[in-house]
Amino acid sequence: MKTNEPLLFLQGFLKNPKRVGSLLPSSKFLAHKIVQSVRWDEIRTIAELGPGTGAITRLMRAELPQSATVFLFVIPVLPSYEETIS
Repeated sequence: MKTNEPLLFLQGFLKNPKRVGSLLPSSKFLAHKIVQSVRWDEIRTIAELGPGTGAITRLMRAELPQSATVFLFVIPVLPSYEETIS
């Protein structure tokens, strides 16, 4: 997690709490647990709703088969959100 991510997340929540579902981004521990629970060899298509700061997205990218189709549904709350997930 980049050092400014928690602040960025909090700013997004304060600016628009209906679009940001949490005060803080997912921890590395939570992201690893979520990614470990998926049978990646069975995935053909996956959708991530609100990738936030990309904690889970970055780990997911390493596990996905190259043939998988990924849909990321992003509604920018702050301009720098998009920079953190790329």
